[in-house]
Amino acid sequence: MVLNRPLPAEAFPAPPAGVRAEAAGFAPAPAGAPGPVPAWLPPGFQSYRAGVVATPHGPVVAVRTWTDGRAWVKVRATRNWPGGRLFGDLGALVRPVKLPGGTGYSSEDGARIGIHAQGVDVLVTGSLAPAALERVAGSLAVAGRPVPSSWAEAATATLDQARVAAPGLLVPEHLRGFGPPAVRVDGKAVSLAFAGPGARGFLLAEAPGTRLSPPADSDVQGVRVRGADGRYSLALGELEWVERGRVVSLRSTTLSLEELLGIAQSLEGR
Repeated sequence: MVLNRPLPAEAFPAPPAGVRAEAAGFAPAPAGAPGPVPAWLPPGFQSYRAGVVATPHGPVVAVRTWTDGRAWVKVRATRNWPGGRLFGDLGALVRPVKLPGGTGYSSEDGARIGIHAQGVDVLVTGSLAPAALERVAGSLAVAGRPVPSSWAEAATATLDQARVAAPGLLVPEHLRGFGPPAVRVDGKAVSLAFAGPGARGFLLAEAPGTRLSPPADSDVQGVRVRGADGRYSLALGELEWVERGRVVSLRSTTLSLEELLGIAQSLEGR
């Protein structure tokens, strides 16, 4: 490997003649972009780039960033979000978090905090630890509200609510290295997303059923899970089996089959 070597002139060719270069709709704003500014940032953080992103088919988004030279924080805000789901693509499973100004929503791994407020939707991201990122989001002068009932994240629930929806819900006991789950309830179907260090994490899903559906791919092997016949898909990283009238699945692209089997063995229903 050669580092910091001179690059040839053709390494970054110029665009064809007559083509106008655009920065994906980003327009810098030297004096600062409109949008909320956190009242708290980690020591040493200073304002970096700011501007507005405007694309033909998307909302106008104000962007502000801060950095200490290594870590970074970005706050994106829009006042014309069409709704239907949280602004910022937090993922299918989110975790409600209490912020000083109201309600926020955290992604599974805690790396993205979304806020839905009156007239504005905000996304806070960065390379900070989840607790620090929540503190940044909580220092914004934005009063977060629960999402409307028609939005995708409206099914977000607590573990107690999930147990009411699915009595006898299987939940890992004495699980180490993972935080509390992000919970989603859709009728009697429940999904629990567990995030661990780095990219490690898994999704536990349970839904009424008495047999597994046909496999989605051919790379499937039979395994014994909790004394029952099950199957494991290497391509999907998914372990599935049927137990007590439920189809149960554990999915992860970062955990091995042996680790998923260990988690399955730790499940207890109450």
